[in-house]
Amino acid sequence: MEVGNVVWFPSRRHPFVIQTVPCLDLDCPCSNARLTLTEVRLQGPALAEPLSFELNVCLRHWQEHEPTERGPEVDRLALEFMATFPEEQIRGLAAQWNCQRAIQRRLAEYTIDDPASGELVCYSDVIHEAGGVTQTGKGSYFFVHQGRSFLLEDYYCPNPQCDCQRVHVEFWKRGHREPEHRIAVEQFLRAALTLNAPLDEI
Repeated sequence: MEVGNVVWFPSRRHPFVIQTVPCLDLDCPCSNARLTLTEVRLQGPALAEPLSFELNVCLRHWQEHEPTERGPEVDRLALEFMATFPEEQIRGLAAQWNCQRAIQRRLAEYTIDDPASGELVCYSDVIHEAGGVTQTGKGSYFFVHQGRSFLLEDYYCPNPQCDCQRVHVEFWKRGHREPEHRIAVEQFLRAALTLNAPLDEI
């Protein structure tokens, strides 16, 4: 079994993509996550009838919680997955669960002093207590274009009376600061776009 975002089963021709949805109820003491495994073709057209099944898993003890009724083949795949999924990947799922819960808690507690002020709010500042790219060197998104690495920060109007639908995106060049070999960022450009519409400002 090879792992990452996909897993392979010896009995199946195609791999399965794993989608994880953690329990985000802050009043719930569980450490459960719903894992959906869906069969995919990595190259070529999508599978006409992909096999898909769900597991409700306790990440703390790596046990299936309240298994659903399923056929023999799916039951065998589910048991094989639970028995062979590497411990390192289980810890990775648990870390994702903790991160998502922390974000959910931050969203529940975060307040904006003056939503009508017109000041844009950085999404990273909302969901991460440590802040965004200017404080941590980490942005909301990361991508590579023409060999250059960029971090992205997205900003939004917080005024609930405003229906502008605009998103402001900052692009930061990503590099390494010598001699410390730490990540360095430099502001590159800011663009504005309206959701479901073309770019309207750089």
